[in-house]
Amino acid sequence: MGFVEETGAAQHYRDIRIAPIYEGTNGIQAADLVNRKLSMQGGEVLAGLLSEIRAEAAEETALLRLTDAVERVSRWMLGNEATPEDRLAGSYPLTTMLAVATAGWLMARQAKLATGDTPFDRLKTASARFFLDRIVPEAAGLEASATAGAASLYTVDIDALAA
Repeated sequence: MGFVEETGAAQHYRDIRIAPIYEGTNGIQAADLVNRKLSMQGGEVLAGLLSEIRAEAAEETALLRLTDAVERVSRWMLGNEATPEDRLAGSYPLTTMLAVATAGWLMARQAKLATGDTPFDRLKTASARFFLDRIVPEAAGLEASATAGAASLYTVDIDALAA
């Protein structure tokens, strides 16, 4: 019967089992972004995406700020001062920043097309506005974390971790 039982407690166990899979997948995608995708065609692939976001989101100040922050982090990671460990340490914040920038851009695009007065158009506009006003500025705050480097991750020695 596996995790099937009548009290419902097994549902909680099944639900929590998915968390390590998500966490591992997020880490793998973040590492892939900074180790392979970021440097594709000398960084031009990402530069093209950021340019497209800027062109369509000219009146969205928070989205432009986030796009600039993604560009700064990317330049830092591609530069000579960031070690491979530094890039990995900042990979998850950068992945989040880039995902939010891309989602914000696409939501802003959808909101511009939702010009009618239908419930769907009103909902689309409201949800895009919420995302652009609340989520996008929050993601820009991850820049410091993305560029903090890896040094603080190595301040505790292995013996202390094993204790």
